[in-house]
Amino acid sequence: MLLAGLAEVSPWAQQWHGEVDPAFGQSPVDAYAMYLEDKQHEYGISDDDLKNSRPEKPKCAGRKKKQS
Repeated sequence: MLLAGLAEVSPWAQQWHGEVDPAFGQSPVDAYAMYLEDKQHEYGISDDDLKNSRPEKPKCAGRKKKQS
């Protein structure tokens, strides 16, 4: 889930890249934090939902056997 990944890296990004970008007048980290908050509200996703989300296991049929 993209939102869970964004939430996971946000503290690190804030620590290392929290400065304001003069071209935009705000920190990109703050812009992404607002985006995350908006999407959580839109979809009804809590912080705990994001922390506990795990990707689905891939559905694979396995290898086909070689015919001799």
